Amino acid sequence: MTTVRETIPPFAFAKFCANQSDQCDVRGGQAPISMTKERRLLLQSINAQVNRDIRYTDDPSDKDLWRAGVSAGDCDDYALTKRQRLLDVGWPSSALRVATARTEEGVGHAVLVVSTVEGDFVLDNRTNVMKPWYAARLQWIKIQSQDDPRKWLTF
Repeated sequence: MTTVRETIPPFAFAKFCANQSDQCDVRGGQAPISMTKERRLLLQSINAQVNRDIRYTDDPSDKDLWRAGVSAGDCDDYALTKRQRLLDVGWPSSALRVATARTEEGVGHAVLVVSTVEGDFVLDNRTNVMKPWYAARLQWIKIQSQDDPRKWLTF
């Protein structure tokens, strides 16, 4: 995934960092990470588990809320929860980046992008199948920086 320049983060993400600053700190080593069989299985397991555990519900029309560790939420909540679970088991923040995009239908969407030596993979609440970024059928808008989770970059 090639980024162009730094941009402002989504407003709801900035509020999320203000409320849960530990979730936005730099943690662990540098990406990309090597994709072992165990790591691939863990990614697939967490993706499917979070997709199953969270009941999809839209945010209220007057506010966009980004939260981790919820039982009900929208796409950004799924992405942040997956990121939180992977951080909790020792994955580096540089390998776990939330990205925003548009679906083929033109709907705003958020996913977790995992950076590995084999490429960037997408964990999406719409499918339990982990896909390479180029096969996710998304029009990419912006993504967290690998160097600092509080910074965002455009494509």
